[in-house]
Amino acid sequence: MKALVKIKREPNAVELKEEMELPKVGPDEALVEVKAAGICGTDLHVYDWTPWAAKAGLKIPLIPGHEFAGRVVETGSEVKNFSIGDRVAVEPHVPCGRCFQCATGRMHICQNYKIFGLHMDGAFAEYALVPSVCLYRLPQKASYEEGATFEPAGMAVHAVEKAQLSPGEIVAILGCGPIGLFAIQVARASGALMVIATDVNEYRLELADKVGADVSLNPGEKNFLERVGELTRDKGGVDVVIEASGAPMAMSQGLDILRKAGRMIIIGLPSKSVGIDVSSKVVFKELTLSGVHGRTLWGTWRRTTDLLIAGRIDVKPIVTHKLPLNEFQRGFKLVREAKAGKVLFTL
Repeated sequence: MKALVKIKREPNAVELKEEMELPKVGPDEALVEVKAAGICGTDLHVYDWTPWAAKAGLKIPLIPGHEFAGRVVETGSEVKNFSIGDRVAVEPHVPCGRCFQCATGRMHICQNYKIFGLHMDGAFAEYALVPSVCLYRLPQKASYEEGATFEPAGMAVHAVEKAQLSPGEIVAILGCGPIGLFAIQVARASGALMVIATDVNEYRLELADKVGADVSLNPGEKNFLERVGELTRDKGGVDVVIEASGAPMAMSQGLDILRKAGRMIIIGLPSKSVGIDVSSKVVFKELTLSGVHGRTLWGTWRRTTDLLIAGRIDVKPIVTHKLPLNEFQRGFKLVREAKAGKVLFTL
């Protein structure tokens, strides 16, 4: 099979290999013919071999990629719920099934989880080996390209659900990458009165407008806080912040623009520690801070599917580029330079 392989622990050491051996299917595994796979920021860390990637305990050589959908072409002897020909999306967090979290309905934050494209070979290939516990059957109305976006879209759904958003509330989405763009749509579908989108990248602010943001602001502008204050004068701030950028400045600004007793949901992963004045910005305001890592299995997936089928989530303006695997260098450059929404490899 053809596969994109990280071959060395150094930047840009990635090769497209034309004749990789097909993985052998174990008893509780399925071989999936990959039809569409998305580039995530995590994949860019692997490609560029950032300090984060160097410390992540990755196996090299490695096939990256964890956002994908495809068709089952082979199943192991113990796979009962899926058959050859099934169209599937894949949950990239592989749970152990034995720890406390798995036993109490929180498999998505398993104590011992592994991740496709990091701890095992992933989806930037013609075929991927998948434990059956991670397979999710696609509805007939969902395309493979839509299925490949269920992972980031599901994170947005999980974040909005965790925020316990009530109809009529004002939501600020900080960071308009793919997850932030999906969060704009989910917030609107959940009854938000106003969705304020922020990003320092003008291209992404334009995408935010396309997917339904009421107001798009650059947080680097001098009057940013004043502008948010004008939009939320009667409340003293927004009701909910969903932080999807990972930028330390955004984390701090998010606390500034929250009203008292507001809620902040953090998805973004900052590259360094974030200093926060806990007394004035959290305690005295009685804020609620929550993190989101992945999607619940399989509740989030089902609700994401329902929103997609109902037309409340529209993948088309978010997927801005579809490339063959041999254009991987262009794909990673687009993501690195933030000149794209979601970039998909289509096989």
